Amino acid sequence: MNSQSLGNWLEQLNGKTVDKIYQVDFNQGRHEDIYLPWLFFITFSDFDRFLEIEGNFDGDHIRLNLYDNAELDKKCKENNLPEEHNYWRVYETESNETLGLLLGQKVEFVEYGIDKDEYEINGTLRKGQKDVFTFIRFNCKTFRLTIFEGAATGLGVSDDPNVQLNFEETFDMYDTRHLSMYLLQAIEEYGASIMQKDVTATISYLYPKLFNYIPRTTIEESLKKAYLDTSVHIEISDYKLKSIEHTYSIQDVDYLVITTSFLQKIKYLIPKGKKGGSSYVQFHCELLKEKYGANNVTIHSADNTISAKSVSTQLAIGVGNSWKFLDIKPNLIELYRNFLPKEITHLLQTLFSQEEMQEEAFMEESTGIESNILNKITDIDQNQNLQALYLLGWEVFLNGDERCVNFIKTQVTTKETFEYAYYGLELILENNKLVKAYEYTNGDKTERELYEEEAGVFLEHYPENRIFQLVEDADGLHQLGGKLPGDFQLPACKCVVPFQYLGFINNTDPNFDWLPFGIHLTCPIYLNIEKVFLDYSEPDRPLIINQEEIENTDTSYDDLNQDSEIIFNEMRFSFVERVIFSETGNAGIPNWIQYPDIPKCPKTGQKMRFLCQLHGGVEASYTNIVPKNEDWRHYYEELNFWGDGDLFIFFEPTSKVACYFIQNM
Repeated sequence: MNSQSLGNWLEQLNGKTVDKIYQVDFNQGRHEDIYLPWLFFITFSDFDRFLEIEGNFDGDHIRLNLYDNAELDKKCKENNLPEEHNYWRVYETESNETLGLLLGQKVEFVEYGIDKDEYEINGTLRKGQKDVFTFIRFNCKTFRLTIFEGAATGLGVSDDPNVQLNFEETFDMYDTRHLSMYLLQAIEEYGASIMQKDVTATISYLYPKLFNYIPRTTIEESLKKAYLDTSVHIEISDYKLKSIEHTYSIQDVDYLVITTSFLQKIKYLIPKGKKGGSSYVQFHCELLKEKYGANNVTIHSADNTISAKSVSTQLAIGVGNSWKFLDIKPNLIELYRNFLPKEITHLLQTLFSQEEMQEEAFMEESTGIESNILNKITDIDQNQNLQALYLLGWEVFLNGDERCVNFIKTQVTTKETFEYAYYGLELILENNKLVKAYEYTNGDKTERELYEEEAGVFLEHYPENRIFQLVEDADGLHQLGGKLPGDFQLPACKCVVPFQYLGFINNTDPNFDWLPFGIHLTCPIYLNIEKVFLDYSEPDRPLIINQEEIENTDTSYDDLNQDSEIIFNEMRFSFVERVIFSETGNAGIPNWIQYPDIPKCPKTGQKMRFLCQLHGGVEASYTNIVPKNEDWRHYYEELNFWGDGDLFIFFEPTSKVACYFIQNM
């Protein structure tokens, strides 16, 4: 985070008009003594927050904070002690005072100072304080007014446009002009698109990295569907910025947590004579009162309409002068981990308590008013005899045979993970018997017609699998690529090209504690293999089980022979739990490229357990291969699996057998 971002929240004072200013000073002879007031409370006629400026705590800095106007009375009462000798009281600033110049004035922009990271005073090197300010300056149309820690104890005030501040070489100066114009314009245009139900314009203001995980067309179709919903009609008006809560700047990108306010008018189109209609509207009204406050929600029973003064928390992301937005909701944070810096997702996580996350989820399910596009799952909670299984994948015949059961065991996942799936299969069971099935593809839900052999089949519940993404991590337990370890021997064979060392999976990772030992990964990835089965009974000397088959397998890489050698760069990584698949590699659940192909152990006949899926990507540090055709060079200089494929690895822990195979497009 850079220093400037620490004061970005002051940008919301731009364009605001000062209403009243309160000062805290001693209650006797305040104009005659040497002491200055040490607290200012500045209110604004067109803003529902007031600015607190505090001095007299370290002799060099001031503190700045924004509070809701509802806190003002409490702040004043705490500091108003007029009857106590040698105590202090609250004074309302008058127009003839220097500070009073601000009364009734519109703030064009704000300047402020923050300590440098390090600075030197009298030969002593000091570290700057980043949670306080050195001054604040209000720039109005005809004057500038500066507030700072005064020479005497308390807050100094000057309307001198060229006022000299103490130790100016120790701090950097910033202003809010760099944010205000472009951010406010973006918020205004984004809000206008929402109020006008302009789907194309709304989507243009969404952060584009989101579309790598939820296709733009899915979001567009979901919004259009919501606008065409004939059961409820929603009008949004008076959309505007309410506050800026947090600011970060990481690698020249600004991240602001903002709150917007708007008026939401919801009309429920309930057919005449429908029982329970008014109760339905009243129930939703009570939920909205819980969320926004009873004073902000009104119900008009005559026409089944609710009006709500609403707020929404969003992440504004700025690159240069361009600003984009993301909704901040508890159930979206896991998705955002895939493309936002970890500092930002950690911040977003801290915005919600566990209770708030549960309440938000309840609101989403109960009202349907603010539901995000990911809430697609069938609601079965009202019938306790119904249960659901969520499968990532749908290419299975649901007749309950061994192939079917193995598919379910491997692909079953949590409801939360399923919500983010590009494709999947939801099974509805009644007393463990299959009664319905729904296929999901790119957000579209279709009921799957059950065959006679599928309807009523008995299916058990199995432990839910979770997705673990391969994430580069210098301190990670696992490794991709690297030199062949001295204590590990590649499988002995007479293949036309040798086995390739690929790295290792460390079983000290709690997600892999089911492994009997750490696994060195090796496979003849340049052969046209079907499946390679390796026996790791001796972990450092695996043997090929289907050796004759592998030795008779040919290759499509004419540049290679038995002496070919490639060493890939070593990359440490971790497997991190996520709700969507990564393009670099995954564990927990396979992301099939072709069709589900869950192997059986050739020694025990048992279903093998999915270990991981690798996509490659690390470059070669050494190779002795000289390609005859330059178009083939990249196959030998970067780890890949038949160009555009993935390597799938399964393991059976009791027999200590691994299975390797490649799927590509």
